[in-house]
Amino acid sequence: MLAERSSPLVEKGSFEAVIWTGCAAATILFLSRVAVRMSSKGRLILNDYFLVLALPALYAGAGLLQTTLVELYLDEAITTASKSAEIAPSPGTTSRFTASMALLWISIFSVKFCFLAQFKFHKPPYAYISVRLTRYYWFCVGFCTLAFGFALAQPIILCPSSARCQYFGFPKNFPMEIALTTIDILTGCLVTSVPILLVHMANFKRLHTVINASFKGLHIFAVIVAVTRLALQYDKTTHGIRYTTIAFLLAVEATVALIMASVSSYRVLVLDYLSKRSQPDISLIGGSPRLQTFRTRWYKHGDQEQSALELSFPDIPVSGANTPSHSCSDCTSPEPLPLALSR
Repeated sequence: MLAERSSPLVEKGSFEAVIWTGCAAATILFLSRVAVRMSSKGRLILNDYFLVLALPALYAGAGLLQTTLVELYLDEAITTASKSAEIAPSPGTTSRFTASMALLWISIFSVKFCFLAQFKFHKPPYAYISVRLTRYYWFCVGFCTLAFGFALAQPIILCPSSARCQYFGFPKNFPMEIALTTIDILTGCLVTSVPILLVHMANFKRLHTVINASFKGLHIFAVIVAVTRLALQYDKTTHGIRYTTIAFLLAVEATVALIMASVSSYRVLVLDYLSKRSQPDISLIGGSPRLQTFRTRWYKHGDQEQSALELSFPDIPVSGANTPSHSCSDCTSPEPLPLALSR
């Protein structure tokens, strides 16, 4: 998995073209996500605001990165041609490159938290699905938070000042970069696994299972980019890290992650189209007429995770629904609602 080459992965012109084209595509798709959200809910929700943070962080990181490309490519050319020669980058270059790395990590982890924030495991109905799944979800949140802190600290550790910046010259940061990239891949897999496990537990039809799993698992494409970065970041020619490769693929990962998070909102449109073609017979679900009306309206508006859980577990009250509250005086055990999920 170690690359051996004497030329950069991409030329400077191609680097800029790919990054800014990706940023433009991410912007268009993010705006389309906002349009879908406003049409279906009339407002933005928590996970949308993580993307509101991710988009400007992506642009700021890409802009700062572009200002360092000349010296970054020059440094790589010199170190590849002569293993005893090196250049001293200007203080402005090192600080801008360090800031660009941190901003790209902010964009990447904002998207991860966007995918996690769509599941409200702190309240019903998600909190009553499975104790193990709830604990797993909070483990993912905690692990991603720690990983985010490490990702922000790493650029500062590697480049605390211009005189001690390990991004230029002869970088030997193989263990640090491998560790961070591996953590990035692991957190991406954890983020992807939560909706897949949830869909697996829901009582979906096969078509809805495929649709939900496909749209909710789109973050896997960002994981693929991270795996590619892991395979290509080390160069046997210089026995060090190629930061042109890392910078390029990190920007690509941030762009792909934002695009996939935006595309995931189209799930609502697909499910709404399917619901119009085949409206479920809500009368078969049971419950009061008011609850049936609520379920019908929720299903039509495409909030499929909640409606699926209701259809699968009709004993679970939904937060915000016009249903009678669950009284503890009716409980026969300390945890009556979780027991309903053992069916």
